Amino acid sequence: MSGFDIAAGATLSGLRDLLARLYAVPELRAGLFAGSQSVDLGPMGMATGGWDVTEVPVLSLTPPSPADWATAHGADPDALPPRPETNAFALTCPAVSVSLTASGVTRTAKGKVVAYGRFTMTKGAPGLEVLAVGLDESDFSMLDALMVNRLIVPRLLDMTRGIAAAIPLPRLPRLAGIGFQPPVFAVDPGGLAIATSREGAPPPDAAGIAPPGPALFALVDLAALNAVIAAALAPSYSAEETGGSDAFTASARVTARDLTLTLAAEGAALVLRVTGRFAAYGELSGTGVGITKAVLCPIGAAADAIADPGKWDKVVAEMDLGHSPDPLPVAVAATVAAPAGEPPAQVVDLSLPGQSLPPDLSLSFTPKWSGSVTGSALSAAASAFAGVVARAFEETVRGIAADLLDQEARLSVSLPVAEMTTRVSLGGGLRITLTLGAPPGPVLAPISSSLLCQPLTLTLS
Repeated sequence: MSGFDIAAGATLSGLRDLLARLYAVPELRAGLFAGSQSVDLGPMGMATGGWDVTEVPVLSLTPPSPADWATAHGADPDALPPRPETNAFALTCPAVSVSLTASGVTRTAKGKVVAYGRFTMTKGAPGLEVLAVGLDESDFSMLDALMVNRLIVPRLLDMTRGIAAAIPLPRLPRLAGIGFQPPVFAVDPGGLAIATSREGAPPPDAAGIAPPGPALFALVDLAALNAVIAAALAPSYSAEETGGSDAFTASARVTARDLTLTLAAEGAALVLRVTGRFAAYGELSGTGVGITKAVLCPIGAAADAIADPGKWDKVVAEMDLGHSPDPLPVAVAATVAAPAGEPPAQVVDLSLPGQSLPPDLSLSFTPKWSGSVTGSALSAAASAFAGVVARAFEETVRGIAADLLDQEARLSVSLPVAEMTTRVSLGGGLRITLTLGAPPGPVLAPISSSLLCQPLTLTLS
């Protein structure tokens, strides 16, 4: 059973597709999958070997059998490294044409070449290490063992290592504000996964991560994002609004305390669930209020003016606010632009769309106005108060959400594009850059009640 807060990976079909994409680029086809080199064979003089992969290579994520390994060739002609039994791969080139020119004679052969290796992690970076190559030597009978070992095997090792190094692999997303444990990875016949967990959480386990659908992907567990939110919440938030007419003014200040906020998936949507203790302070003021008080209750109005001359023409109320639905779901949009910065990254922008609050939002509150006049006598001003409170409530909730989603100050998710980039030198100053990243636009779609997924795609430049 896997356990993680952030993860990345590739399915076997995704890795095979990457290989096919590389093979389909003419410049890579000529510079990475074919070549020639000369070597001094001592008493036999100079010899030139050529090679050309004439069919798309195929990757498998299974270790070589003992029999296959026994016939493989490593960099040392006299000794093979230990056979990889876990985290292994086989890169099969179904058809490789080789040629050998020595003493003015050129001989050719064609057969299958299989590179065996293992996935490695170096400073959190996944990679493929080629350890040995196996050759189908049924067509190589015209080449003696010395030539194969001294010329063909080293060149095929170099070629397959170059192919393996050119494959960009997904890297873990970054989440600002959280420390993570060293990443771990797991390889099974269906794909590769890398994962880590927050510091203080159980150790990460990448085994058993179910491919979410995309062939190349990044994953973020909502629990990690909610840990950032819990640490970033301020003690209280408030907003003020005013409305009314020339004679009557209604104003309200809404304050939120004891908040609990959690990002959650509701179907295919991402929402921020808000619950807490909301209260409002309201004022009704203006000449209309003063005249009403003076006319309806002159003695009380005079007493109010003597007790508090600055507020004789006001009535105030403090009240608790209830809201439905509770928790209140605030819609969140997640988008990303093209890679930017140095080193290049794609920062996910978590924001509030225009209709972020639910259309069925309703508030419940009962103001008890101060002073000597009941609310019925001030109905013209009091009728405007409900709308003012609603606007102040919405501004408070939006302020809470916007503050937490501010990528500069609070919550920042990014895809490390620079770390998912490989550059292949093809000689003559020609280089091709291969990059995994998110297509600009909406990102981090919920795929379960707890996981957000980002498909990754390959671009070449």
